[in-house]
Amino acid sequence: MATLSVDLAYKDYEDIGVVTLAKVGGRVEAFPVRLTKLGLRGRPTVTTLADALITLATNFRAEWIFIDGPQGWKAPDNGFEHARCCERVLGTQGKTGLPGTTKPANYAGFISFAIELFDALAGHGWPRLLTSDVPPCRFKCAIESFPTSAWRSLGLMRLPGKASATSRTILEKLGSLRDVFPLDVADDLSHDELQALVSGLAGVALEAGNAAGVSIAGVPPAQIGGTWREGFIVNPTRRAAA
Repeated sequence: MATLSVDLAYKDYEDIGVVTLAKVGGRVEAFPVRLTKLGLRGRPTVTTLADALITLATNFRAEWIFIDGPQGWKAPDNGFEHARCCERVLGTQGKTGLPGTTKPANYAGFISFAIELFDALAGHGWPRLLTSDVPPCRFKCAIESFPTSAWRSLGLMRLPGKASATSRTILEKLGSLRDVFPLDVADDLSHDELQALVSGLAGVALEAGNAAGVSIAGVPPAQIGGTWREGFIVNPTRRAAA
C-alpha cells in the first residue's frame, strides 16, 4: 500500500506537486507524478483534479490522499476569532474563518478550492479523517497536511518559499530528509514535489499504525449549517519510518 501526497495549488496544474510514497524493504520509496504529463494543463477544476487524484490513488494502491489545503471552515464556537483550532496550534500563514472569510483576504480563492476538493473526494468514497486514532478507523481517507509544520515536526528548518528556493536549496533540503529517513527518491524534485514528499511521510506512519510517527493537531471535522468545519492536520515525526 502507498500514500498519495499533494502540494495543492489552484491557478495552474503545473504548480501542483504530487508524490507517491511507500515503505519497501525498510526504506521509503517516493516517486513524483507530473500532472501535466497526464494531460492536465491550465487552471485546475475541482472535478477534474479529484478524478485524477482518485485514479492515481487507485493505480498506486494508495490508502491516503494528503492535501496541503484546508478541509473546512472555522467552527463558530471554537474560541478563536479568525482561525480553526489546527491552524492556531500550528501557526499556519493563512487563517480559515467562518464561511467565505479568510486572513489574508487573498487566500479566499485557494481555501475555497481546497474545501471543495475535499468535498469532491468525500463524494467519491474518500472522506475526511474523522478521528485522531492511529491507525485510522478506515482506509481511503483524505487527510489535510501543512508542509511548513511537517518540517518543524521533523526538527528540520523549513523549505524556503518557492520564489526564493533555488535548485541547490531544494537539493540540500532533500539531503536533510535523507539524513533522517531511509529515503529513495530522485534528486530532481521540484519545490512543490518536495513539499508533498515531506507531508506524505506521515502516511507511511499511518499505514504501519505507528502512533509515534505522527503528530495530529485540531479537532474532528463536522458539518455545521451545511458546510464542513475544523478538521485535523497530520504531520510526520522522526519516527514516521520506524
